[in-house]
Amino acid sequence: MDDFKSVHMDGLRRYPHKSSLTDGDWTASTFKNRVVQIPFQRTMTGLGVRKSWLEKVGEQPPKTWDDVIRIGKKFQEQDPDGNGRKDTFGIAMQAGDAPSITGGGINLLVYGNGLPHPLVNEKGDIVIDQPDVSKAVTEYIKLFTEYKLVSPETVNHTFTDMYQLIEGGRVGMFRVGNWNVGKWDKQPPAGDYVVVPYPSFTSTPGALVVGSVRGMAVPENAKNKEAAKQFVKFIVSKQAQQISLNNMGGVVRSDLDTATVTPGLKPFLTADVKLQTDDFLSSTFPWYLKLQENYYKHLIEAINNPPKDLNAWVKATADKLREEQASLKSKG
Repeated sequence: MDDFKSVHMDGLRRYPHKSSLTDGDWTASTFKNRVVQIPFQRTMTGLGVRKSWLEKVGEQPPKTWDDVIRIGKKFQEQDPDGNGRKDTFGIAMQAGDAPSITGGGINLLVYGNGLPHPLVNEKGDIVIDQPDVSKAVTEYIKLFTEYKLVSPETVNHTFTDMYQLIEGGRVGMFRVGNWNVGKWDKQPPAGDYVVVPYPSFTSTPGALVVGSVRGMAVPENAKNKEAAKQFVKFIVSKQAQQISLNNMGGVVRSDLDTATVTPGLKPFLTADVKLQTDDFLSSTFPWYLKLQENYYKHLIEAINNPPKDLNAWVKATADKLREEQASLKSKG
């Protein structure tokens, strides 16, 4: 990382679209208080909901978490696909391994509520027992246990399994990325879904989740340094960003032509939509991924053997994670 010295504050002042960038974009592009890349693309995630199913059960897209639970139950009980069987599920989730249950599951509920950290904060403090985060934790577990709105096989599902369930038409609410819509809007049943921010647990509007911010930089020892710098400039130009928007969905500029984008992509480009960026703390704390794996084990145990008191379970689990964190730190 120390080799990336081509991105200086002088260069940032000349950055052609810095007004389009959020604090999260810069945070994701910074290491040890040093900007190491020029951001050029966001991968963003929202909640997709099948339009035909909403019409079948007489509902509008969810705005609150209570809406999600009510609609999810209808999706399972009222045969929204009209095949005469109760074989549909309210929500698609992943829980087959640590990245699935955290990054693909509970983290989306945390970030989707505009909360900055799902496990530890920027200081490394455990936050799962803070009230807002605790709410996301308990509701996530209830999806499996009390509400039963996910497939029983979800405990074995990873990214690929989840998308097979989604694209197989068996689930009503699901994760949608701005990378998905280019495909989904062009294949049958094209457009049979709407994209909304993740519904909120509170009166505060929910957010779309920025899963990653991609960027480029030129190291000091680059063999073709000037050519590389020209390419970095090109990749953030209006021309290149328009190509990225048309083909991949992910951009950071706000001055592009959006007149011909597909319906599924439009919600990701709405000017007033709230964005919450993934915290990327695995690059800050060497013990983070191992702690996340330990957290996964606690979560999957709670799903398989539901605690009688979830709030007490969260507090006890937070204390266990602090002990495990201290042990990981002591091992270097």
